[in-house]
Amino acid sequence: MYGWRARIGLMLPYDNAVIEPEFARTLPAGVSAHAIRTTRTDRLELAEESLALAPTMKHLRATVALYACNASTFLKGHAWHNDFLKRFEAAAGTPTESANSAMFKLAAHRGLRKVAVVTPYPKWLLEPLAAFINEAGCEVVNIVGLGLEPPDINGLGPESSYRFAKQANVDAADGVMIVATNFRTLEVLGHLEQEL
Repeated sequence: MYGWRARIGLMLPYDNAVIEPEFARTLPAGVSAHAIRTTRTDRLELAEESLALAPTMKHLRATVALYACNASTFLKGHAWHNDFLKRFEAAAGTPTESANSAMFKLAAHRGLRKVAVVTPYPKWLLEPLAAFINEAGCEVVNIVGLGLEPPDINGLGPESSYRFAKQANVDAADGVMIVATNFRTLEVLGHLEQEL
C-alpha cells in the first residue's frame, strides 16, 4: 500500500505543475502524496471550490491535507485565511495546513523577522502579499514580482527563481521568502542559502 506510514492529500490549483514532481523527489519512505485539483481560475473561487472537494481527503485516507495555493488564501488577509483553514479542515476531516500556514511556521522556526520576498506574481498581488506577511509578524523589507499570471508561472525553470532571488535586496533581511507553489525552487534552494 502506498502511504503505509502516512498519506498527504494535496489540494492543488488547476494549473500547478510543480508540487507533484517536487513531492515525489522529497517524500520519505512509506509516505505518499495524492493530488486533487480544482478547476476554477479565479483565485477566490478556487478556494471556495476546494471546500466542496475537501471531503475527498477522507476517501484518500489522508493523514494530513495540504491546501497548496498561496495567492487564494492571502488576498483577504489573515482572519479570512484562518477561517478558511478551519473550514477546510472540518470539510477534509483530517489535520490541515495551507501553503501560507506552513510558510509562517518555517519562518518562526528559522527566527525570521525581516524578509525579502520573491514571487512570480503580477504587480496587483504584491501589496496584498506584503500586507499578509507583515500581518503575520514578518516585516517585508523588499519584494520582487515577476508580473506573471497562471499558468505562465509553471513554464519557468529553477533558474528563474534562482536569478530573481539573487536580484532581491537582502541586506536588511534575515531571510528570503519565495512565494508561489507553482514556482520551481527545489533544485536551487541550497545554492541560494549558501550564496545569500
